Amino acid sequence: MNTCCIVVPLYKENPTIIEKASFKQLLKVLQKYDIIIYTYKELDISVYLYEANILNKSLYIEYFDKDYFASV
Repeated sequence: MNTCCIVVPLYKENPTIIEKASFKQLLKVLQKYDIIIYTYKELDISVYLYEANILNKSLYIEYFDKDYFASV
């Protein structure tokens, strides 16, 4: 287990091109760290899971109430 982890809050199903590139870069550069996704259950995060799967990177997912993601 790492002493440090990367936390990524997700609230958008369809990231912009820049957001998607940023997420892919995060997966590559910080691959030795645990990456935890914070989101809500109703959000389709398949785009992000697909990118992680391509790089064979496991993500941890934690769910919060949707109200926490009402605004940035």
